Amino acid sequence: MKFFATLVTALILAAPALAQLTDVHTAQQARAQAACPALLARHEAALAAGKESLYFPEDCACLADSITWEGWDDYDMEYTGEFMSEADAILVADTLLSAPTLDDAMTLIYESISASGSSVLANCVAK
Repeated sequence: MKFFATLVTALILAAPALAQLTDVHTAQQARAQAACPALLARHEAALAAGKESLYFPEDCACLADSITWEGWDDYDMEYTGEFMSEADAILVADTLLSAPTLDDAMTLIYESISASGSSVLANCVAK
């Protein structure tokens, strides 16, 4: 019984170490959501100038919203995986603020994001 109590206590104490949603995530999500209108204006200007795009305006909102979503869990086949790291949340928000187009933002994010962050962004793509 003492072993079981020790095990349960250890699990409870270890739980905060697991990826959790934090104030940083919600703050970065707000920054990212606020960045989308300007990014989409830059994106539309590039399209008007003849640049082609693989992405749609709603993709910006999905990227911003996904900062507070759980990632895809291949084992459970559900969105019950880890949250993206705080660093990934900052990366997404900073990129949406500064990228010239949505295509550029997607490229920069996918080239730089961690595996768990990429799993979260999978929420924006149909499984």
